[in-house]
Amino acid sequence: MTRGRPVTKALDEALLIAKTRGDVMKFCPDTESACDMMIRTSVHLVFVRIKRVCKIRCTKEEIGAELQEWIILLRSFPVSESILCELWVYTKQNSWRYFRVGSSGLEEIGRDGNPVRQPEKGPAITGRDVTEGEAGTTPA
Repeated sequence: MTRGRPVTKALDEALLIAKTRGDVMKFCPDTESACDMMIRTSVHLVFVRIKRVCKIRCTKEEIGAELQEWIILLRSFPVSESILCELWVYTKQNSWRYFRVGSSGLEEIGRDGNPVRQPEKGPAITGRDVTEGEAGTTPA
């Protein structure tokens, strides 16, 4: 099920991100491990799997299709309001995206674990009206 070398550098960075959310328990890497770490907060246990992807600027459906086997493994955890599963993806250029895995699919979240607010659909914006930072950005 695994391909390539272990995600040591990315796992170190992910641990730093996870520590901002709560207490972290890192699991020993194993071919049968469903997740890489667990974050314990005052209200949640969050099981996290970290995977490298080649293309990060794509839809969550495309990421879900590429990493379907890992999503199935994460869905094997008993999910409740206090137990959550997340998939964190990154590129070798150190870009990250975060997703909560639920029974209905992937929900994009920020590095803080809160859902990413989707932009409201409004009138089309021309290139002259876009200010720096509003277009072409990717989630953290």
